[in-house]
Amino acid sequence: TDQCGSYAAEGDCYNREHTTPADWYNDAAPMYTDLFNVYPTDGYVNGKRNNYPYGDVAVASWTSTNGSLLGTSADTGYVGTVFEPIDEYKGDFARTYFYMMTRYKDVVSTWSSPMYDGDNFSEWASRVLKKCFVSI
Repeated sequence: TDQCGSYAAEGDCYNREHTTPADWYNDAAPMYTDLFNVYPTDGYVNGKRNNYPYGDVAVASWTSTNGSLLGTSADTGYVGTVFEPIDEYKGDFARTYFYMMTRYKDVVSTWSSPMYDGDNFSEWASRVLKKCFVSI
């Protein structure tokens, strides 16, 4: 009964987050329903994350109650807004991205995201995701 329909603040409800945002692949199947890509999350926080790529935040424009950040990228090679989850989730999300890249290698080149370059990760995204494994 706490699944989102609408929310005004953190803690109002939960929803399902597509860790690799569904807009990047136009809500296409089977990616949209792939359970390895879907996580329960706070509805308000997920709304703030929007479709921004994961990355390291240099200057936060918003900070969640648990410390996740939204703000300008600190990562060399990407200029723009990124979402930085708390350290406890970085490894999980990195594993999900590596899974999605491997599982959908044949269609990744059609996805629209700054994290991908053709049928591979962009150079900056690869560095960020690999670093997540070092920090856990």
